[in-house]
Amino acid sequence: MKKRIFRIAVLIICFALCFAQFAGCKKDNKPDGGDTGDKDDSYYEDGTHDFDIEKTDGFILQNGKSDYKIVVSASASQLELTAADELQSFFYEATGVRLDRVNDTGLTHSASNKYLSIGKNALSESAGVKTDGLNLGLSGVYVATADNTVFMLGEKDYGTLFSVYEFLHQTLNFETYSDNAIRLDKNVREISLYNYRIVDIPDFEYRTPGHGFVSNDATLRNRLRMTEIREFVKGQGGIYHNSFKYVTADDRKEHPLWSGGDQLCYTAHGNGGEYDSLVSHVTEIMKTLVKANPGIEIFSFTHEDTQTWCSCDACKKMIAEYNGAGSVTIAAFLQDVRDNVMEWFATDDGKPYERNFRITFFAYHGTNRPPTAVAADGTHSLINGFKLNGVIPYFAETNADYTKPLTEGEINKQYASNLAGWTILSDEILFWTYDTNFTEYLTPYNSFNSFAETYRYAAKMGAMSMFDQCQSNNAMSTSWERLKAYLNAKLSWNVNADVTALTEEFFENYYGPAAKTMLDLFTQFRVQGTYQNENGYTGSRSIFHAALGTNGRTYWPKNWVKAQIDGMTKALEEIESVKETDIVAYNAYSFNIKLERISPLYIMYSLYDGQLTEEDSANYKKSLKDDLILTGVSKVKETGDISEVIEKL
Repeated sequence: MKKRIFRIAVLIICFALCFAQFAGCKKDNKPDGGDTGDKDDSYYEDGTHDFDIEKTDGFILQNGKSDYKIVVSASASQLELTAADELQSFFYEATGVRLDRVNDTGLTHSASNKYLSIGKNALSESAGVKTDGLNLGLSGVYVATADNTVFMLGEKDYGTLFSVYEFLHQTLNFETYSDNAIRLDKNVREISLYNYRIVDIPDFEYRTPGHGFVSNDATLRNRLRMTEIREFVKGQGGIYHNSFKYVTADDRKEHPLWSGGDQLCYTAHGNGGEYDSLVSHVTEIMKTLVKANPGIEIFSFTHEDTQTWCSCDACKKMIAEYNGAGSVTIAAFLQDVRDNVMEWFATDDGKPYERNFRITFFAYHGTNRPPTAVAADGTHSLINGFKLNGVIPYFAETNADYTKPLTEGEINKQYASNLAGWTILSDEILFWTYDTNFTEYLTPYNSFNSFAETYRYAAKMGAMSMFDQCQSNNAMSTSWERLKAYLNAKLSWNVNADVTALTEEFFENYYGPAAKTMLDLFTQFRVQGTYQNENGYTGSRSIFHAALGTNGRTYWPKNWVKAQIDGMTKALEEIESVKETDIVAYNAYSFNIKLERISPLYIMYSLYDGQLTEEDSANYKKSLKDDLILTGVSKVKETGDISEVIEKL
């Protein structure tokens, strides 16, 4: 016992030093949690996060007054109008000054103009402020000053909206941590004009939220600078596990050779005529989707959510020729479909719909392994010259151990190698990772030491998307998941962001006067989480580990759980002083603490209820029930509603 106590003490000291190391190191004029600056082997070198900022003699606001107006195009899109609303609203909240809004009709740039210009419009055109050559993509940010006017625009509308958020960050210290935690300077009387040239491009083009409370809240999603990939990728009946929507049960009954059991057979059991019919069938549906979705370039065809794969003789023969990779059957099939659609674009019927059409499929379960040859040194090479053109693997692997980076450990080594292999087969990769315990939503999953490095590896491999699935079907999440959602958003934008600095900022703004207490409790979880990982809570498919099973009391000692509950009770006491001065802030802090308290209360109830006094048991269960109802947590696990818990309390 003494050895374990000593080890925990050492770990606590190490975590404390880690947090203290970055205290007070916020970089001027850079986003919160800027680059760590520690360029170790995992550092990503190819990002574009350029901030050229110089103070001028001018002012946007002086002595509480401003001559500036907000300009948008007369034909502004909905996102551009949202950007204007956000700028006007937050500027007013911070300064008490409501800037007038005008459209660009009849406007031209001059040195005497004082405008905050949003998006591409007549003013930006006449000033020569353009995004040409910046490669901003879907949501890259461009903020530029010309004379006395500040221009905020992207290549696309999301980039324009996010440029406004960047301007607000620079001028008013704006930052969003969650739906009820926003940092914004108040009672501002003076804002200097800076000569801006900010080009900030996210490291992943598509950044899909992994939490339901983010994905279901468009305003929060926007303010975290996240995008929903389903806006930009379409498929038959949705984009996930949709192969049976393309080839229905009736289709498979009519063409039994198209069936491979729980999946399709992508060789049609070796029957050439039936294979051609299957390719033609899916091609026609793809053409219909293309016609129905102008502007969409990527369409999904993703296999069913089982770990089985067709084992017919034709599939087995083809798989054996490609190093045992089941993925070759669906990849080759979709290449034929994609080639057919491209040929259609060359016809009179298809020409009006021509675009850079691509198909994405899951490299997942039976298809995670790429059809490549692997040398003794781990390098991949093509087999028979087979390479994908316009067919994009969507890499996702539930069998990895996400308590470690994807690049660490024998278990993860094969999956990191698989991702590397896909990069020689395809010029584009989509990436899906996992960061919660899907069988125990109300217990923390200790991936805080690992996911940043996994993100960096994905960026190095050229992934153009990041979907870090956590509790995507939960209306609200405990178990430090609100912090995780914030870190996911920041790292999806800049994989080199300083996680320690971001964590400190989150606690300061999310918990207010209770920040230190809550950060201490989180640090204690990090220590306990490390102990858990060293004592069984690790390995393949750790995201499905029995956290409250046989080893539950080892993972969550009773005294440790009680200390977490008591600490959060103390945190609630620490925010009492806010109640009289700012009831909105008080309610937010109280909600956030009670939300987090759900996790240790649930663990205490699940593991130790029979060891408690009748009074303690009743008090804990009442607090747990009240907190669950207050916060709106809807799931106890991926496949279980919270009503299962509430009804027993």
